Amino acid sequence: MNSKFQITSISILTPIFAFILAIFIIIFSTQALAEVPPNSFTNKPFDSYRLVDIQVISQNIQKQDNGKLMFSTTYLIKNKSSQNIKKLAWYAVFIFNNRIIDNRLSHINFKQFNILKPNQQYYLIAFTPEDEMPTFSKELFTSDSSDIKVKPIIKSIVFDDSSTSIKHN
Repeated sequence: MNSKFQITSISILTPIFAFILAIFIIIFSTQALAEVPPNSFTNKPFDSYRLVDIQVISQNIQKQDNGKLMFSTTYLIKNKSSQNIKKLAWYAVFIFNNRIIDNRLSHINFKQFNILKPNQQYYLIAFTPEDEMPTFSKELFTSDSSDIKVKPIIKSIVFDDSSTSIKHN
């Protein structure tokens, strides 16, 4: 009698366990699907070097008429994407002896200059006034400016269709 009771209880519990297991599978599969981002360019991290190339062409110290110094950096910006670029933002990271001594957020809105079309390039000169340099790096800028390297790191790109790509770090 005891074995018949066990078989009956197992046969009753099997559909219940199968039902509970099916519910868990449905819940976890829909959660996994919900975590997949939509197929849109704006939500994907991008390889910024494939889309835009920012090169430092020159950098030097210039003396203004009032006697204050200014560190200038000339950039060459190339649009390597297949879309028109409307805005671009990047960090100009100043490096001396493999140490970051300063960084600045730079940005440009190409709307005022038309749009940066595919395969087009643009030259930009950016100035860092002496007053804006940190005290410890001001001495480096004035004495060892040839050893300072500027590394541009792209922060964001806005295309003319208003889709934005943000570099994910």
